[in-house]
Amino acid sequence: MIEIYRLQGTAWRKVLSEDQFAEDIYLSFEPGGKADGQEFNALVGKLFVGNKGCPTRDAPDMHTQAREARPCVVKWNGTKFVYKPL
Repeated sequence: MIEIYRLQGTAWRKVLSEDQFAEDIYLSFEPGGKADGQEFNALVGKLFVGNKGCPTRDAPDMHTQAREARPCVVKWNGTKFVYKPL
């Protein structure tokens, strides 16, 4: 399970909750953003069947489902995360 929170004013707000990633998740940053010099760009990982925007096929069991996971980029567009297949 991955959860991402964003600071809005003085409160933290959950902007992503995803339990469909099949393997490791890679974070992408753009140089020259905030004070530390980097701005968050995207998550990249394989998503299981039933994800929000990356096409997958139905699978009869977890082993097959893991094989059917598809690479996907999950990008922050400034207001929400959008899903795009690789």
